[in-house]
Amino acid sequence: MTKNTLIVILLVFFVTGLSLTNCDNNIPKYENVSVESITLDEDLKKGVSIEIGDSLVIANRLTVFPEDATNKMQTFASSDADVAVVDARGKINTNSVGTAVIAVTVDGKSDEFTLTVREKDVIEISEIEIIDPEIHINVGSAEDLKTLIIISPAEASINDLLYSSDNPSVVDVNTSGIITGVAGGTAKVTVTSKYDPSVSGEFNVRVFEDYSREGWTLTASQNPLFVEGNNNKLEHALDGDPATWFALVKPGKSHAGISIPTAANGGFVYFIVDMKAEREVSYFRIRHRSGTDTLLRYRIIEEVSGSNDGVNFTPIATDVVVPGWDVAATVETPNLVIPQSTYRYLKFYSQKPECFATDRGSVQLAEIYIGK
Repeated sequence: MTKNTLIVILLVFFVTGLSLTNCDNNIPKYENVSVESITLDEDLKKGVSIEIGDSLVIANRLTVFPEDATNKMQTFASSDADVAVVDARGKINTNSVGTAVIAVTVDGKSDEFTLTVREKDVIEISEIEIIDPEIHINVGSAEDLKTLIIISPAEASINDLLYSSDNPSVVDVNTSGIITGVAGGTAKVTVTSKYDPSVSGEFNVRVFEDYSREGWTLTASQNPLFVEGNNNKLEHALDGDPATWFALVKPGKSHAGISIPTAANGGFVYFIVDMKAEREVSYFRIRHRSGTDTLLRYRIIEEVSGSNDGVNFTPIATDVVVPGWDVAATVETPNLVIPQSTYRYLKFYSQKPECFATDRGSVQLAEIYIGK
């Protein structure tokens, strides 16, 4: 290598070094600016009171000094997690009544405030309106009274009601307002405001109880009955099996070799239930034979009558409409209430055309229930 070449190489290294030095001088230099203090907003510093169950967001409700501090990330802490907790985003959730100190920290500097969690403010019920005071249920069934109550003002809580039954052996009522039928009979259920007993309402509850049908028998206006397979027997109306059924040929119809005159010519149908003893009766209920063919159903029971000798009958109720006969999905009627009476025999008689559908030759049922 010649002397001149060596000099050139050295000059190149020198110039490059100067260039690199100048580049370093052009790079901006950033200094870390530490937080000197933080101050929570005044509405926090003076203390906060909220109701249990409420929440509060406290993120960014503070002033950081100096304003150009490098690290402004906030962290949160509660002195009593049983009272309140704070998540990473600064949302406070309350757990119980009490006080807790809530601390906010930014870059090692902290400030705090006192949080008071109180019971919810009570809006007292001033009026109780009963939508329907008359309730009918069966033994073992239940109903929620709250669905039948309107309270004022609307902002009050329906949970601030107390319930009592004057006859718990017939109707039981729990603290939530659920009544349950225990035994046949009647009871009065009273509803009062927790804070003012003078604000009240009443329900009259009637509990229906089906009699056991064991040993009962049935007779009918047609004997013998028409036969379809193994079905249509008198005992089928009392056997508890919804798959079996009992049927009578309608007035003015012929079916399976049996013909009945029209109503105008004296045709009718009836069946008599022998309960084997005198019983207080206040309702009956029908389970239809078919869940799809509404033309086979009774629409009206023209007369319900009672007897204690099986021969001489006294009318109890007339033109008892069978609700839901035209709705295929309504397989069983509600309890059909009749005036309370005491008889051994009950006769269910129908004749006029309105009692049946004009189509189909017979009228059918799967079960007949009776109770008080």
